[in-house]
Amino acid sequence: MIVHHAWHFHHGHIGTEHLLRGLKATGNKAISSLVLKACPAQSEIDEQILRYIGEGSTPPGSPLEFTEELNMLYYRAFALTTRLGLQYVGTDTLLLALLLEPCDGRRIVELCGCSIDALATSTMLYVQVGDREPPAKEKSFSGA
Repeated sequence: MIVHHAWHFHHGHIGTEHLLRGLKATGNKAISSLVLKACPAQSEIDEQILRYIGEGSTPPGSPLEFTEELNMLYYRAFALTTRLGLQYVGTDTLLLALLLEPCDGRRIVELCGCSIDALATSTMLYVQVGDREPPAKEKSFSGA
């Protein structure tokens, strides 16, 4: 969950930098591998988040809200999904939106020394191939 990535840094918000960290750890092997190629070590992403955003003081477990930047990124991902004729917003379109939107997550990718253009091109090729994994079915908490 993206909230755990925000709590890791004691941040009082959920931003695009946390989305980037979550995309690296996602269960989608193709997207994880794209991010791995761009930013090889989780510690490198973490180091850049701490340098660029800093350490927060919010205790883990505190309620957090999305930043305006993250909200805009979700709108961008939805628009990309619609424009590309896809059926759902996936980790691939979230990554693509992160790379196209001027945001903290994109800046972290740049600070890691990664090529935004190369990663965006690889992600777009992945999206266009159509080899997208369908979203996991929601788990029922009612025991059904």
